[in-house]
Amino acid sequence: MELESTALIVIGLFVLLNLTSKNSKLKSIEKRISNNEFMLKQIANQVGVQELPINKKLRKLVKEGKNVQAVKEARECFGYSLIEAKRYVDEL
Repeated sequence: MELESTALIVIGLFVLLNLTSKNSKLKSIEKRISNNEFMLKQIANQVGVQELPINKKLRKLVKEGKNVQAVKEARECFGYSLIEAKRYVDEL
């Protein structure tokens, strides 16, 4: 019985360490993506890249008080998660 308990504790610690490692890697990737998005926006502004047509529609929805619909449209258009779409609409 004691051996089983020890084995479960070891397995639990292994799983916990594995999850912690993956969470750290995920946060690192998210930060790199965020930095890349910032750089792309800066470059686009400098070279005069036109804004996406969907942005005009999203701004109109927000102006009409239809924020939920705007977030839904952003999710469908870009494949964003709910949080990503909300952030995108808020930054317009």
